[in-house]
Amino acid sequence: RKTVKEYIKKGNNFKISKNATVEEIINKIDYHKAGFAMITHKEKLHGVVTDGDIRRLVLNRNRNLININPITCTPDETLLQMYSKVSATEKHVQFIPIVDQENKLLGFIDLNNVNGEINEF
Repeated sequence: RKTVKEYIKKGNNFKISKNATVEEIINKIDYHKAGFAMITHKEKLHGVVTDGDIRRLVLNRNRNLININPITCTPDETLLQMYSKVSATEKHVQFIPIVDQENKLLGFIDLNNVNGEINEF
């Protein structure tokens, strides 16, 4: 069984401090053209922000920009376990932050890179 560990991309370019301004977060997302940023506090995952979150914030100023409960995986989970988490949500998920047992951000998985593997299940 293939594990998440085999597909982790380092996420340093996509990390930004939870103390960043909305403009800094948007600039980070725009600069890397990936559609997301992972918000960290002391190397731990605080949440994620996607292009969709920014759109929803523009439409409703009363909502929170940062999703503080994103789907995450640990490196030892199987692709099937990861896929089960994604399937259980109604949200469109393109990437998944990978964290250790203490929630330290290790990187992320771009689901576009594992779709062929997932389709084998």
